[in-house]
Amino acid sequence: MLGVIMWYNKSTQAGMVWCEDGSEYASISSFTKGLDVIESLRSGDMITFKEKWLCGSRFVMQITSFTRRIKQNSVACPELFLPNAANMNIHPALEG
Repeated sequence: MLGVIMWYNKSTQAGMVWCEDGSEYASISSFTKGLDVIESLRSGDMITFKEKWLCGSRFVMQITSFTRRIKQNSVACPELFLPNAANMNIHPALEG
């Protein structure tokens, strides 16, 4: 499964992953294998992982690959990283 880290707390080894299938989010826990080889996960990092459903929730069981997120202010989708995007003026032609 391919996923994107939404948030991760290194001290508790807890996190949440958006999954490519658009179904339920997956949880990272201290039981997730592969965290020891990654210095720190950050929001926006992309992972591939093996999952398991337990008690109606999806868990990341093993991280199999990892790609660091695009740097802030990169030319690829810069609108995703604008710190004040909520305060920006919208062009009149785009207003609904």
